[in-house]
Amino acid sequence: MLEWMLPRARSLATLAALALLLLLGVSWGWKQVSRPFPQKAETPICLDSVLDDGDTLRPAGMTVNVLNASGRNGLAGTTLDDLSEHGFGEGSTGDAPSGTRVSGAQIWSNDPESAAVRLLRSHLGGQVAVVDAIAAAPGLTVVLGEDFPGVRKGKNQVNVRATTTVCVPTAITGGAEVPVDDQDEDTDVESDEDSQDG
Repeated sequence: MLEWMLPRARSLATLAALALLLLLGVSWGWKQVSRPFPQKAETPICLDSVLDDGDTLRPAGMTVNVLNASGRNGLAGTTLDDLSEHGFGEGSTGDAPSGTRVSGAQIWSNDPESAAVRLLRSHLGGQVAVVDAIAAAPGLTVVLGEDFPGVRKGKNQVNVRATTTVCVPTAITGGAEVPVDDQDEDTDVESDEDSQDG
């Protein structure tokens, strides 16, 4: 009698083991199918990079945002396009906060003597004031008023006079640290005489 039960017990044990494996496989498969897809990490528009005294800053090494405080539609976008053609990294555009009053242009920065401010200022026509303010977007922010005449040819590069931080466009860096150039043979380097704002 035991002889006929032994194969049957083996068959039951095999079926039970297969059923358990099937349940484990279905459970694992359901978890894989029902979990959310991985989200693509958003790349920042720029990364902070420290420049030391004696380094050189070019337009491609900084990000610029433009806000429109005038009644002229599209002024911020047109100006950012023009600055981009001069090599500056493109930040964001938009309307200036309500109540912002600007006649020509303002550069918002908490470091008015920085190399980035001096370089950007050389490309902006008309009256350009530097205001101790920080915008929400990373990089330098330009606020344009009704009397802003447009972008002009400015300096190709400026020398850094004191350690400063600039927001280098990730389109240039690919998200990696950027080595900073030391002085080289490019023209239009700002000299101490050129740096006198007038």
